[in-house]
Amino acid sequence: MEKIRFEDILEGVKEEWSIIEKAKYLYNQICKLSRYDERIIYTNNQELINSIYNKKVSISEPIEPIFICKTMNSIYMQLLNRLGIKCKIIEKPTLIKAGLDDIALIIYDENDTPYFTAIAGDIQRCKYGMKTQFFGGIDRNYPEVNEEKVKILKSDELREIDEKVEYIEKDKEYSDNVFNLIAEEVKQNNEFRKILLDNPNFVKEYLKMNNIGNVNDLTDKEIQEFVKGFTVDDIFKIKMMILNLFKHNDKNYGYIENKKHSIELFQSIFNKSEKRRYDTFDMIKETEDGLEIISLIRVKLKDDYIYYKYNPVLREYLLLPIEEALQISKEYNSKSGKDLIIDR
Repeated sequence: MEKIRFEDILEGVKEEWSIIEKAKYLYNQICKLSRYDERIIYTNNQELINSIYNKKVSISEPIEPIFICKTMNSIYMQLLNRLGIKCKIIEKPTLIKAGLDDIALIIYDENDTPYFTAIAGDIQRCKYGMKTQFFGGIDRNYPEVNEEKVKILKSDELREIDEKVEYIEKDKEYSDNVFNLIAEEVKQNNEFRKILLDNPNFVKEYLKMNNIGNVNDLTDKEIQEFVKGFTVDDIFKIKMMILNLFKHNDKNYGYIENKKHSIELFQSIFNKSEKRRYDTFDMIKETEDGLEIISLIRVKLKDDYIYYKYNPVLREYLLLPIEEALQISKEYNSKSGKDLIIDR
């Protein structure tokens, strides 16, 4: 992975910007350039945990940009200090590993008004042009952060800032807002059937995947009959197939960001009853060479379970043969502690 010298980000800061605009520009750029070090989530190796958590960083030196919240906020604070922007570190116990603290920053504007930021929580959202959640937001788990102690940016205020610093184009939407407009239609299965009728290639692709007839010669009426006859299991599988068409995730981004982004898209197009049909799993194995992580989705169909495995090269979830799922369950440990394989 290419090393980054983070002080170079300062060249893009414009003098006429306000303090909060400058701070948001730095926030966006750090997130775009960084990857989250998922090893700290999955490893039980205390020496590795300590080395990750206590990693020292300098914005003046080229560094491989794989971080956790503590190191990201160190970089962010160093850059803010270069611009003379007042800020302070705040802490809370982390849910990731006992004995460690999550780190965030309070930033102060020209009027000494405090704003909460938690940069590591927005890495993945920044990478895909999504609306950030933690800049000018709130997290009541931090004692210093509630509605009375920090200023909360409204959606239109955040949009104005992001347009000013060219994170999004003027009058254009954040990518997640656009996707959610589509997802609302897809969630409702009756509406989704109408979408399939208007897009017969989706139907043909699904039938081809299941070796159903000569799909290229199907008439519109035959496609309509297939769509009418699709079961809830068919609808679920087709939604999974369509999700893999969304290649927002980038091969140069970190495994955890791409996987998390795929899961967010996945969760957004399924309705409440469909969401009860699936579970997500991170399967972990520690080796001498490091960590091996496999991300899976288990889906309950009418009569059986099926499994999807995240492919980090193709950046999509692919149907997994049950034999391979069984082998993974024997060799890897489930991060959540839940059993991957249900007795068949």
